[in-house]
Amino acid sequence: MISFHYRPVIDKNEYEFKRSEYLKGVNDLLNSESLKKLVHSGNKVVFITHARLKKYSKCFKIPDYIQFANDKPYQDMFI
Repeated sequence: MISFHYRPVIDKNEYEFKRSEYLKGVNDLLNSESLKKLVHSGNKVVFITHARLKKYSKCFKIPDYIQFANDKPYQDMFI
């Protein structure tokens, strides 16, 4: 499971969020060749955003091979 710590400084508005280094870094990781290889070698990868960032869900570029579990509470992911 991949999840990132909430940073209030990026939670101003969608325009600022789209321009943030935070989003760039998350999208770079989600689309990295090493993560792709990890999935294609039989591992399951689940991405979940912090609850306060769910409003920006459409800004993340999530490849088809990564499960986006933004509609589930964190604690349900560990059961």
